[in-house]
Amino acid sequence: MAMNIDSSITLFDDIKTDSYKKIEESAKVCIVKKGTCLYNEHQQVDDLYILLEGTAIAYKKTNDLERRILFIHRKGEIMNEEILDGQKSSSSTQCITDVRLLVISCKSFKQAYMHDKVLLNHVMEHMSLRIRRMYHMSKNATNVLRLDKKIAARLWKLAKDFGKDTSEGREIDFPLSITLLSEFVGSTRESVSRQVKVLQDAGYLIMKKKRFIICDMNRICVYAQSK
Repeated sequence: MAMNIDSSITLFDDIKTDSYKKIEESAKVCIVKKGTCLYNEHQQVDDLYILLEGTAIAYKKTNDLERRILFIHRKGEIMNEEILDGQKSSSSTQCITDVRLLVISCKSFKQAYMHDKVLLNHVMEHMSLRIRRMYHMSKNATNVLRLDKKIAARLWKLAKDFGKDTSEGREIDFPLSITLLSEFVGSTRESVSRQVKVLQDAGYLIMKKKRFIICDMNRICVYAQSK
């Protein structure tokens, strides 16, 4: 397997040749179908996953067994870095589109970064960025914001990070149902559906067959931040 699979995998930038070889020994590329649960919370997982193509979500179950989405995995990043400490997975991950993954033995990866300061630094930077995102997510998860503003803020962020510009606005580039959106903001499907209609009627967004288009990114951002 060639390690220059995708230039977006900055994790491998400038690491030692020996590290490449160690990782290559156990690495493989896999295609996983839409709807597949890649791993579950509290599951013992022996492999690291890096997203190459597609969309996958990390989530946890609440005490009421409802699903709460933590974040969307980003292309080129480790998806389950928490298993590097030898413990079980702390969240679940489901593919919401077909995905292509780079799968690496956790044992081989750890052996590589223990002797490669550059690779270790890349891992630490990745974890630091993930922690910062989680802090941001926890802020938005509080009940301080009204539901309509929470939805507006979440859609703005998704469009910013995972969107593409179209003639109608900025489209979130993966299928996003009302149910999935409700799991992002931690509310009921019915409540989210009502608020989405309010935002749509006000001209903030367009929804077409599980596709959200933000008509004006600046306008919806101002709305989300207003009191």
